[in-house]
Amino acid sequence: METKARILIVDDDEYVRNTYAQCLVKNHYDVAEAEDWRTAFEKVQEFDPQVVLLDIKMPEISGNRLVETLRSWKAGVEVIMISALVSDKTRDECLADGAYAVLLKPIGLNELTQAIEGALARRAAEGTPVGRMERL
Repeated sequence: METKARILIVDDDEYVRNTYAQCLVKNHYDVAEAEDWRTAFEKVQEFDPQVVLLDIKMPEISGNRLVETLRSWKAGVEVIMISALVSDKTRDECLADGAYAVLLKPIGLNELTQAIEGALARRAAEGTPVGRMERL
């Protein structure tokens, strides 16, 4: 079966990354993982994800500071923010900076796949092709 989409999971917690990755691979998504922002930017360039699952609370630089940068650096990528705790202010900032959604951990598989499919639908509505994009 063909994969549905390329998903990059960015979270400093290896257990969280592995858990989401296993669930998404079983549901026919092509998945890559990154443990920090530096690796995330390398993976965005190499893997060309359509959707990035991005933890808000990470060492060095928070995920909510990366949303706008990711979307401007890689046209058409959709970002779904994930966090165990998030204030209304942080959620609103993430959405204003272009995140598709902000999900609270623990995230159920149905909630996660619905958010991914919604992000992919927004991407398609904005005219970004589903296939690989040109490298920046």
